[in-house]
Amino acid sequence: NIKAVLSFGVSVEMNAKRTEMNRILKEFVIPKLREKGFRGSLPHFRRLRDEQTDLLTFQFSRYGGELVVEVASAPAGQFETSWGKKIEPQKLTAHDIDSRLRLGTKAVVVQDYWFSYDGANARPMKELAELVNYHIETEAEAYWMKCI
Repeated sequence: NIKAVLSFGVSVEMNAKRTEMNRILKEFVIPKLREKGFRGSLPHFRRLRDEQTDLLTFQFSRYGGELVVEVASAPAGQFETSWGKKIEPQKLTAHDIDSRLRLGTKAVVVQDYWFSYDGANARPMKELAELVNYHIETEAEAYWMKCI
């Protein structure tokens, strides 16, 4: 079946690009998060502080080639979701929080900003890593400080 072969080929290429983007994030972004006191592993990171828990999550598009970075904050200690689930701070993710900030949205004045590493709007992966670090340093840190 030619369609299946083509589909499989696209999937293999998408997986290779996703693997490379993960490698770039691990090399250029995650060390910066560790310096800031974050723990966790792709895709979820958290920084436990006396006042609050700072959260950051990388979310990859199911269609490949792009990702978003979302940040959130929760009170220190155990967190109870809006649906009543209790989560220890070491297991909490940005997806557990109703109110999140998607990095990059303020810079480009849109509601839904994606960091594209494949396709028509793609940028070099290392450049995207630098851009992610910039948004963490500016937008995310300002957001977390505002939450305290």
